[in-house]
Amino acid sequence: MGNRIVTVWLCILFPIFLTACGGGGGSDEPASASNQAPQVTVSGNSQVNELSTLTVAASASDSDGSISRFTWQQTSGPTVSITSSNEQLTVAIPAVNEDTPISFSVTVTDNQGATASASYTATIVNVNQAPSIVVQGPQISPSSNIITLSANATDVDGEVLSYNWSQTAGPSVVFSNGSSEISFTTPSVSSNTELAFTVRVTDNFGEQTSTDFSVVVSANIAPSVSISGQQTIREGVEGTLSAVAIDSDGSITNYSWSQVSGPTTSFTASGSELMFTAPEVDADSGVRFQVIVTDNDGATRLAEYDVVIENFVNVAPVITADPIANITELTEASISVIVTDTDGTVSEIAWQQQSGPTLNFVQNGQAISFTAPEVSVNSEIVLLVTATDDMGAISSLTLTFTIVHVNKAPTIDAIAFTTEFNQPRDFTVNVSDADDDELSVTFASDIGGATITTLNATRFNYQYQPAENSIAQAPFKVTVSDGVDSNEATVSVTITDTTAATVVNVSPQDNSQAVSANARISFSLSDVMKTTSLSFNENEGVCTGSVQLSADNFNRCLALSSLVLSGPEANTSEYFNGAEFTAALSESTQYQLRLTSDLVNFADTPVSAQIITTFTTGSEDLKITEVVAIRFTNDTPWFELYNGTNSDVNLVDYSVRVKSRDSADNSVAASTIFTLPNQILAAGEYVIIHSRFGDSLFYDAADQNKYIAFIGDVGSTVRPYWFLNGFIELLTSDQAQTIDFVRFGNDTTEPTSVGQWQTGAAPTILNFTGSSIKRDQSSTDTNSATDWTYSTFTTPGGVNDITCSLDEDEDGIPDCSEQPGSTFAGLPLYDWGARANQKDFFIEVDYMDSSDAGITPHRTALEKVASSFAAENIVVHFDVGDLFHQAEGVSPADHDLGGGDRVIFRQYTPYSFNQGVESLFHYKMANFDMRRKPIFHYMLMANSRNVDGSAGSSGVAEINGNDLMISLGNWGLSLDNQISTNLAYNYQAATIMHELGHNLGLDHGGNNAVNYKPNHLSIMNYLYQLRGLATIGNNEGDRYYSSRYRNNPNCGVQTADLINGPQGSPDNFVMSFSHGFGNALDEANINEANGLGYPGSTAIDYNCNLDVTETLSQDTNGDSNIATLSDVDEWSLIELRFYTFFSGNRLGINTVQNDQSEVSQVPVQHIIEEQAPPRYLLEEIKAVRTSQGENP
Repeated sequence: MGNRIVTVWLCILFPIFLTACGGGGGSDEPASASNQAPQVTVSGNSQVNELSTLTVAASASDSDGSISRFTWQQTSGPTVSITSSNEQLTVAIPAVNEDTPISFSVTVTDNQGATASASYTATIVNVNQAPSIVVQGPQISPSSNIITLSANATDVDGEVLSYNWSQTAGPSVVFSNGSSEISFTTPSVSSNTELAFTVRVTDNFGEQTSTDFSVVVSANIAPSVSISGQQTIREGVEGTLSAVAIDSDGSITNYSWSQVSGPTTSFTASGSELMFTAPEVDADSGVRFQVIVTDNDGATRLAEYDVVIENFVNVAPVITADPIANITELTEASISVIVTDTDGTVSEIAWQQQSGPTLNFVQNGQAISFTAPEVSVNSEIVLLVTATDDMGAISSLTLTFTIVHVNKAPTIDAIAFTTEFNQPRDFTVNVSDADDDELSVTFASDIGGATITTLNATRFNYQYQPAENSIAQAPFKVTVSDGVDSNEATVSVTITDTTAATVVNVSPQDNSQAVSANARISFSLSDVMKTTSLSFNENEGVCTGSVQLSADNFNRCLALSSLVLSGPEANTSEYFNGAEFTAALSESTQYQLRLTSDLVNFADTPVSAQIITTFTTGSEDLKITEVVAIRFTNDTPWFELYNGTNSDVNLVDYSVRVKSRDSADNSVAASTIFTLPNQILAAGEYVIIHSRFGDSLFYDAADQNKYIAFIGDVGSTVRPYWFLNGFIELLTSDQAQTIDFVRFGNDTTEPTSVGQWQTGAAPTILNFTGSSIKRDQSSTDTNSATDWTYSTFTTPGGVNDITCSLDEDEDGIPDCSEQPGSTFAGLPLYDWGARANQKDFFIEVDYMDSSDAGITPHRTALEKVASSFAAENIVVHFDVGDLFHQAEGVSPADHDLGGGDRVIFRQYTPYSFNQGVESLFHYKMANFDMRRKPIFHYMLMANSRNVDGSAGSSGVAEINGNDLMISLGNWGLSLDNQISTNLAYNYQAATIMHELGHNLGLDHGGNNAVNYKPNHLSIMNYLYQLRGLATIGNNEGDRYYSSRYRNNPNCGVQTADLINGPQGSPDNFVMSFSHGFGNALDEANINEANGLGYPGSTAIDYNCNLDVTETLSQDTNGDSNIATLSDVDEWSLIELRFYTFFSGNRLGINTVQNDQSEVSQVPVQHIIEEQAPPRYLLEEIKAVRTSQGENP
């Protein structure tokens, strides 16, 4: 096919009708009816362009049937792929080099198999396709760069005959045309410049195609250059400068160095470096050098550099030295200097002495060493140090220092003298000083209580006064000083006593009457006596020894026993000055006590033989020894009896006359007789006669307590009564004879038996709860008011052994009962750990006989409580009896004070009376020593306060009282694994401290009943009672989250995840009452960023919405009230003196509910019963045990 213009062809549609007829032979006869062949025609375009699609349609009919199929086939022309669908044929026409016919046929078949065919022919028209072009080459090129552009042309239906390139934009470049590639060199441009080209391609049919291509020629960037080297150089010294050049788009081809200014300088250059020699100058001068660098495109850049040529002047060396400290004569010393030369070296150092005592020194370069000369006074020495450098320059330095004269210490002689017992002695201190310095004398500050007084300071005359009753003086030091140095000597003092001792005190006093036959006898002397000289009759008989007691003018003497000595020292095995003892005194008998000359003092001086007292005993029977104060009409009055006889008595043989009050109508009778119960009072024992209260079970328990007996008929409302004034008379059972009598205040009642009371009355019993009137320790009975004193402390059931009224540490224990050797109602509180100036807190613990870990006290829990109080300087003394200490006797370190007991187990224990079962007070009455009543709290570790014994309230306690009950039975607590053990210890400790807090006067909100306050960090707060206190600054809201949002995924915290929570070690579990450090929490305006409001607090998400930056209104403690919640300093509120309160002074609970007031009113004994634990807590305890492999 030749070159020609592309044909624009037209599709001429024409029908081609072909008729297909069936064949057959001739016949004259009409043929029978037979199948008629179908007819078919084909229609389609007569021409079709190459590379297009041809569609041909067939139309067929059958006069006696129907068309069943169409069959298409190609009959001529280039092979093609055909697609048919019965009547229609579709053909993809291929490319051809020239117009080419193509033919097809179709055969139709009717439903009886007859066929008919038709054919179709069309011409494929050759259509020339223009060639296509793709140009390849760089789109960006630097200047002066040879690049090549390549055109790649294709022609689908022919061939490419020629290429023609032309430049359409940009600076002209030179290239060869006529091929598919051109090459040229990019021009040098000062800014980015575009070169545009067009290439045109022609195929073998003359069809042409063109395309454009652009190249951006980037501008050449001049190089950068900098110079480094010496900025200052001394004349005559060689120097070097270096140039650093960088060409970001090419390379450096040349460095050109030159001098721009300054004195002519000789230099050589090699590439990037210049070497020069600094010229000689008369003064410092500047030289400027220049370098020009050229890149491969010819671009240049220059840099200049200034060098200062220094005119050199030699600098002399420098000598320095630190100030020289004074040097003590005859000591080894050294002195040094530092010599430096900034522009050379030091060639010589010379030392010379200029003045002062001759110094023989050895030089070692910059230092000298020597022995300081001896001088009579401080003397100055001057030295000259000279240094010379390598160019002859010289420097010098003058050094001055002092040789110090050494002071001579003064001397002092040892001192020894003898003085009389408790008498002063003058003495002189012998001192001297070689330097004649002014001297001073001082004595040791601690000389065992002795004192030294200056009589004449210039003559060193002094007076020594021994400590009172001191028999020996430990040697002590005396020091003499000249103001610089000192010396000391020993003072040895011997104390003697050449004067016979005199009697200071004696009891019973001389001429005493009606002295108790059980009275203790005592005397004290003015001297310290030798214990070995004290002797007496150990058996009744002929009088022997230095102390003698006789009823027959010393023909025979009584045996003395129960000797107790006292003296200046606690240890009386060697010396004493007081003695106390007992003897078997008879009633209504006169006795004499005498000392003999066998009794000597520490210096062996005998006492003057003498009778020191004569006294007469009275006739003995029961005595009234104490009467308690009454403040309220529902107080339960009591008085105390003492059996001072030598035999047991039965109280039923006595009766009591006293005022009475009928609680039914508040009427008061001036005199009522009460019978005493059938109860034995042993010899030497005390008993409380108490107004009846409680139920029958209570009295059954009281039968087990020897310290108490009750009066007042069962079912009667009449009970004994007194107030500020009154009387008590102890009578025989037939009321015929007075046994003992006391009246007090302004009462004027007379005893039944004449002579049983003298004039006047005992002191008024002030209406202060916990006070009383009482006899003295010896139960002195002279039937007069002087036998009685008012006391702010009661000693029920025990000896009246309190000798003071002070309680300066405010712990409810008189200070005199916290001294060595003292007792309180016969109880050795000091031996049990009580001390003056220390707050002491005693608790007797009875615990039910059970294996339940919640009931038996745990040492760890008790000591956890004790340590919490100890942190506030309060000492807790628990008494659990032999639980931790099975040896004989007591052991305060093991919490054994001889009182706590394991008691009968009962599944249900109420707090109050009249419940049909034993209450806390039944246990207390059966097991508690009444002498402890004003001092000890009573704590019962019970099972449950639920009737069925199930897990319930953790406890109950009095407010400002001394009774409490812990009821953790059936909570499921266990010691079988570590976590459960931690829970048991921590829950028990926290509950005990919580209930004790109520006894001490605290409510759940400290000073109010508002509970669950987040900012009230206290074990009294239910929020923290069992969880322990939050850790400020470390997720301090975790207890709040655990209580309020326990199962909320935003902030809920489980017990196991609490910081220092109860499942952790008791060492980390924090218990305390609040210190009041928390800021008030205004629930109407809570700033969550403030957390609990403590110093160091961090934010708390109070509404648990994952945003701790809000200010919101929130009921944080669940009391359905928006209020301001306040913290309080509970440690400043607690009150240890419970006996001064109504609740703490009673033996049981009051069931009458009236406001507290004065005696005409009836106060309420306030108790707080804790809520039952939430179910989840008990389930949690069980879950812990299960997780640790237990089967609870």
